Amino acid sequence: MGIPIEEFMRTADAETLSKLGLDKELSKPREYTFTKDQVRTHGLNVMAVISKLSQKERRRVLQHCLKINEV
Repeated sequence: MGIPIEEFMRTADAETLSKLGLDKELSKPREYTFTKDQVRTHGLNVMAVISKLSQKERRRVLQHCLKINEV
């Protein structure tokens, strides 16, 4: 079959990776300033505001929020 991609990425030289367009893969992993905990907290805060709505109404409101959020 072949070698796993993770092993190939570790063992291949920089020139080979560059020719394959994989040199960007060697960059450092993303660092988020907005942590998972903050996402969860804000998500719960939003749900608390719309908690009096039915599930169908919440779905409609949240879909509208996604729509107006698109830029």
